[in-house]
Amino acid sequence: MEGGRKLHELGAQLGLQRHALHAAALTLPHPKTGAEVQFTAPWPAELAAILAP
Repeated sequence: MEGGRKLHELGAQLGLQRHALHAAALTLPHPKTGAEVQFTAPWPAELAAILAP
């Protein structure tokens, strides 16, 4: 990877063992009715920890 760090090096520095990807909410159509269905999830502690000042 030219001009950047390897993913495993960055993960080790940040203390993450997974991708730093999170969706707070997703809204999708129900496959049978077409009605909107919303799913929510709190911000994971390990992601909040890397953003803390």
